[in-house]
Amino acid sequence: MKISQFQKYCVHSITEMEPYSIIFERVGKEMNGKLIRQMIPIFASSFVAWFYCMIYTPLGLIYNTYPGQDALVMTIATLPGIIAMIGGFAAAALLIKMGSKSVVVLSLVLMIVGGMICRFLGTSGIHFAIIGSALTGFAAGGIPAANYSALASIVPASFKDKVFGWSDALCQAGLIAVGFLAGIFAAKGDWTHSFNVYYIAIVVLVIVLIAYPKNCNAEEAAAEAETGVKEKARIPGSVIGLIVIKFMTALFYMGLSLFISDLVINELQIGSAAVVGTITSLASVVATISAVIVFIWLKVFKKTSTMVAGVFLGVMMLIVSLSRSLPVIFACSLIMQIGMNTQHSSYGTVLANATKGKAVGVAAGIFSGATFIGEALGGYLNPWLANTIFKSTAASVCMRTSAIGMIIVAIISFFVFSKVYKLAFPDGKVKEQ
Repeated sequence: MKISQFQKYCVHSITEMEPYSIIFERVGKEMNGKLIRQMIPIFASSFVAWFYCMIYTPLGLIYNTYPGQDALVMTIATLPGIIAMIGGFAAAALLIKMGSKSVVVLSLVLMIVGGMICRFLGTSGIHFAIIGSALTGFAAGGIPAANYSALASIVPASFKDKVFGWSDALCQAGLIAVGFLAGIFAAKGDWTHSFNVYYIAIVVLVIVLIAYPKNCNAEEAAAEAETGVKEKARIPGSVIGLIVIKFMTALFYMGLSLFISDLVINELQIGSAAVVGTITSLASVVATISAVIVFIWLKVFKKTSTMVAGVFLGVMMLIVSLSRSLPVIFACSLIMQIGMNTQHSSYGTVLANATKGKAVGVAAGIFSGATFIGEALGGYLNPWLANTIFKSTAASVCMRTSAIGMIIVAIISFFVFSKVYKLAFPDGKVKEQ
């Protein structure tokens, strides 16, 4: 899209689309009390879905508790991500049999049990810490998939370009909050106290049990009762293609997270762990905001949304990999979150809108699982590619490889995303309030 076109759009936004204060006023009017009550438990569960990431905050203290067992301690940190992947794929099957509310409840129970095991038995033996931490990961895959399915069932068409991004944003907001809270709880040196954050999940579980919408697929259930024929969860072929593209995307967008610490602290020697932590924290804030406003990104770039976001992300990462200036690295690391999270939420939004009925949850579960697999494999693939192509595994080279791969996949994504976009928005327009 040319700059002049973008400028014309901005002018159109002010004159035709009306100020966003008016848009949000309309949102408030259309969201009746019942819908808001249904969305509160859904968004509350999204907020705690990624709580498993809190384990990175007290990790240094865990090493002190179990000296000489570094590999097992690292398992405490990495295993939840693997279980999150399993949770995503499991949700694809469980949503058909159990429904969204039951999957969310199961995910929260596993999370709470795991958190309490670490809280009260974590120092009794490393096997307790490993098992407990692993259980906290299931929710990261199960809850987002279940909530996508629930939102698709209860939200009016005029909001479906927004609510999936809001759900993603709350996952991200929870990640920010839990890292901060875990640090406060473990401030006196007892890492098991950081798991007090899971008391929040207990509160959320109560809210979900009371208020989470029970019949999220009421229309489909009524149709099945009337015809006596169970509807199969049919996922369009183009949506399957989109999930494959998301997997490929996840292989490369992790380049910043995987290599930024090594780049700043060791290779360039221009900053400390505190600097990297600041970059990461502020990046999470930008990521949250980006997910909230994904509907604006979709309205501006339409079928090219993921391509533009991915190229933007790749270019920012490339600049980081080539730069020797901490301010430039800092600025680009924050800016690239716009591309990363608008791309992720663009994928999720069109997937949920293009898929119908029970298939929404199935597709969302596979989407979540594929994302976690890609993120996990990216840590192995990018160094291998960097060594194969550039004969180096330096942090800057690995990040550069990730950036190039991201740009290539972003361009490829256009051909698949444009097809799914047509299914999601047949009239070619993101719905406006």
